Amino acid sequence: MRASGERAEALERARVFVAERGAPLACLRVEVLTGRAAPEETRGFLEALQQPDGSFAPLDPRRPAGPVAATLEGLWALAELRVRRAPSVERAVGFLSGAQAPDGSWSDAPGAPDAARIAPTGFVAGELARSVYTRPQVLEAAGRFLAGHCGWQEPAAWEDVAAQSVFFANVAHDLADAVLQRCGRALEHGFRTGAFSGARTARVLVLCDARGLPGARLDPGELVAAILSEQRSDGGWPADGDGSDAARVEATLQAVLALVRLPG
Repeated sequence: MRASGERAEALERARVFVAERGAPLACLRVEVLTGRAAPEETRGFLEALQQPDGSFAPLDPRRPAGPVAATLEGLWALAELRVRRAPSVERAVGFLSGAQAPDGSWSDAPGAPDAARIAPTGFVAGELARSVYTRPQVLEAAGRFLAGHCGWQEPAAWEDVAAQSVFFANVAHDLADAVLQRCGRALEHGFRTGAFSGARTARVLVLCDARGLPGARLDPGELVAAILSEQRSDGGWPADGDGSDAARVEATLQAVLALVRLPG
């Protein structure tokens, strides 16, 4: 376990990194996450990005995203602020519910193959499962789609493990125990072999609002130590496959959230 002082120092360096390279909303988010600002201003800035149909514009204009992905990120950012019951959340849930395909999936790419819809479906449905505004039929349809696509090719891709973890951790389903066991083993294997960074491994737990997954022997203190070791000399964290400032700022925000939420 790393000392709390080391974690505090890492958070401060991350705050400076985001302040120097982040878009205005990212700068507000990191101030809230590091305890230097109240969430009200950030919430107002975030909700101003919501469109009349309930969708969100991209949180960072340098990171284009389709309406489904951007709205999911909007809900995640509101959840960072502990906002889950609000008109903005209800409208976003309504938009995403209306954007669900007849087979229960989600995608910003019309006609995308099933394999490309698994991750967005798991992430969206898993987040919707945590909202009081979501109709059961929406989750039931998503569950039918994911139940038919709950396998993956080895080695497991982070997106598949994460998305299925998020869905089956938050939705009561006959396959939940078996799928979560497999997800837990794949998550630990990815972390132990270096395929999944500590920050991305912890991101799964944060999205599941859990300290661990069945089948995974991952100590939160071990993940905190790994996340701290991954911080770059400039205070930010690396982004998989994308070294742009926008991608690294988002990766840094996710690492900061994990450091704030994980014990150890």
